[in-house]
Order: sequence, then structure tokens, then C-alpha cells
Amino acid sequence: MRPGAPKVTSRSSRSFQEKLEPPVVETKDLLPDPRALPPDEEVARRDFIDYLQNASTSWPKVERDIFALHFLDGFDVDEVAMIEGLKPSEVERHIQTLQSRVREMIESAAVHRKPTMMAG
Repeated sequence: MRPGAPKVTSRSSRSFQEKLEPPVVETKDLLPDPRALPPDEEVARRDFIDYLQNASTSWPKVERDIFALHFLDGFDVDEVAMIEGLKPSEVERHIQTLQSRVREMIESAAVHRKPTMMAG
């Protein structure tokens, strides 16, 4: 501030100054969250979800929608049925089909996966 300039103390300038202040860091912010996956597992989880989403593009639309709502977004059977306009029994049947399909995909990926060499 230059000498002789009026001091601005408006509410907006205070909030602006507060925004410029560095955030207060607490010890809990520096400790890892015990619920969080290790980075390599989180990357593998995201890669697998991407793989499933890409594979799901060839599935019927209703199955893609149920897959996303139930398995990715966490909606229960009744909620998915309401959203999709289906009976809960129909949603359960689709979920069983999806579980079988995903299980086959996992088994197929495990069979085709090349073993890694351990350094030693």
C-alpha cells in the first residue's frame, strides 16, 4: 500500500485477503486415510472400471444402464427398477446376467495374463 492511500476495509476486501492466506494444515491432513486404497490398487481399480465400461458398449442399453446404476453408482435393485421402469425381478435377472458376464471377463483376462518375472 502506498503512503497516504486510503485504507480499504470493506467486507469484500477482507474476504479477498482471507482467500490469499495459505490454508491451515493440520496433522490429520498429512496422514494417509486408512480407508484409501494404496495408489497401485486404486489405479488397477480405475483401469478395470474403464475396461468394463468400454466392454459394456456392446451390451444391450438396458444392461449398460443397469450396470452403471447398480455397480458403479451404487443404487439398489428397487431404485434401479424405479429409474428404468422395470420390475425388481427383471433388474435382478439382468444383474445376474451381468455378474456372469463380468465373471467370465475376469476369468478370461486371468487366463490371458502373462506372469510377471520377479527380480531376485
